[in-house]
Amino acid sequence: MTRRRPRSKESTDSFLPEAELETLAALHELGEAEASQLREALAKFRPMTHASMATLLRRLEERGLVSHRKAESGKAFVYSATVKPTATYRSLMKRVLERVFRNDALALVSTLVDAKPLKDDEIDRLRTFVDELDSRRRKR
Repeated sequence: MTRRRPRSKESTDSFLPEAELETLAALHELGEAEASQLREALAKFRPMTHASMATLLRRLEERGLVSHRKAESGKAFVYSATVKPTATYRSLMKRVLERVFRNDALALVSTLVDAKPLKDDEIDRLRTFVDELDSRRRKR
């Protein structure tokens, strides 16, 4: 069975296995990183060997989602994402929404807020966001 190829670099939808999405998200967080740094960043919830990380990075690079360059010293490569973080995060959240919350966006948001209560400035930003959503909905 062959995997679908993305339509564009911005498309990181469900064709990517979770380990690849998590690796891409970690790469966004770090900016640039060697494979060993990525392994360390993921070790708490996804421990893996160097060979496994190298395979993930090679697959991401084949899809055009990651690029690499030679490190300034040593034999290592430094990897960086070629897609915007929002595309990666959107794909991760879409998966969580579908698989865990059965497409109930309100349940996802309320669970998130229960897990980590919002600060006053975050509540203000959320209120502005909801007002903008409401305004767009009314224009349709």
